[in-house]
Amino acid sequence: MPRDIPIIFSAPMIQALLAERKTQTRRIIKKPAALNALDVFGPSFLLKPGNVDLIRFAVGDRLWVRESVWQNGTWVRDEDETGEIGSKWVGTASVRMMADEEKPAGSGNFVWRSIPSIHMPLWASRLTLVVEEVRVQRLHDISETDAIAEGVEMCSPRPHGMSGWRDYGDKPEDTSRRYFSDPRKSFQSLWTSINGPSAWDANPFVVALTFQVHRCNIDYLDSNLAALEARS
Repeated sequence: MPRDIPIIFSAPMIQALLAERKTQTRRIIKKPAALNALDVFGPSFLLKPGNVDLIRFAVGDRLWVRESVWQNGTWVRDEDETGEIGSKWVGTASVRMMADEEKPAGSGNFVWRSIPSIHMPLWASRLTLVVEEVRVQRLHDISETDAIAEGVEMCSPRPHGMSGWRDYGDKPEDTSRRYFSDPRKSFQSLWTSINGPSAWDANPFVVALTFQVHRCNIDYLDSNLAALEARS
């Protein structure tokens, strides 16, 4: 039975999802039981029915996307059970996405506070992904086609007027940006920027998900699909 699962993406990947560049993601397999099974039986074993808990994901699962947000609210004085007076954050239902804009300006007593993606509530999610394919592979086995499906960005122009794939290791203020001719190199720089400098060389086993992107909250997915079917 399909399940509803939260999944976190960084701001560049949120932008890639919104731009319809990203239809795949890779997540490191960490469960000791899964890694033991890989050593003994190989990747195909993890895809057998009944082993979904080892890799967490299965075809048909609905993933609601968590991203970092700005939340409008105020700090109020509050007395806890020990009698200590402190400050307590009281947020409203008004949020803005950090992937879309810099910190908004506050108004009156209300200010905008950054909420990490791990704490994003379900009601604020604006993207839902329906899993269409699940594979288990080594990270380095990614193909050029898969790297592009991961959402790496094509940039132009290069110094000589040629396009190239973005280097995610560049800093925003760097004026001498580097680009790659191979999208896999771009994905390598993306993976390193998210997971750390040694993460690529580790070449871990990953679960590779292919999905369909729906620009709606998961609670409205069924009605959204019905509307799409009615228009087709």
